[in-house]
Amino acid sequence: MRRCGPPSSAAHSRDTTATCRARADSSPSPTTSSARTSACSASTRRPARSEAAPWPASSSRLQELLTAASKHRVSLVFENGGTFSRAEQVAEVLRECPSPWLGASYNIAVGARDGDHVEAALDLLGDRLISVKLKDLQGNQPVEIGHGEIPLERGVSHLVRTEYTGWLVVEWMRCWRPELAEADGVLRRALKTVESWILAARESHVPRTSVHSPATAAASA
Repeated sequence: MRRCGPPSSAAHSRDTTATCRARADSSPSPTTSSARTSACSASTRRPARSEAAPWPASSSRLQELLTAASKHRVSLVFENGGTFSRAEQVAEVLRECPSPWLGASYNIAVGARDGDHVEAALDLLGDRLISVKLKDLQGNQPVEIGHGEIPLERGVSHLVRTEYTGWLVVEWMRCWRPELAEADGVLRRALKTVESWILAARESHVPRTSVHSPATAAASA
């Protein structure tokens, strides 16, 4: 895997809520090189895998998307959720579609709630991992990063040890949960929390190569 560096403390968010994307890389270029990145989420509710349409049919449709993605130099990101909630299910999709234009996004909370062991899950997705989503929960209630029961700090620490350089995405779903606190303050505190985890992990880990510049951070609704 690749290197994970600290996000900067500068974050901008909108009233509507949602995502703080902290790039964990020493390079200013996008994670997917010159390509733009689109999310391909599997979060639509469907029957259990054994009851769903055969995966080869879905694979065929995804291959069509990848043909277009290659033509237009757009990287697709397949995120765990719904029927494909665990890392091994996402890894199966990646094995069926070994295109360089397809990567993985892993939501630690979704995988953990379905039985994933965070370190093993991240290792399984390996170099196909483009982004890691950080969302914390206490029971079913969204809480600020570091205040819930999801093993986010373990995940971030493991990413540092494995020299991850992809995105860290902090999810705060105020758009769907208007009773939650406004995103601006939540995301700023999240950046500080995640940065402290990264720095602590780096202090206890000697990387194979050094990081020469801080990472960048941005937020989007």
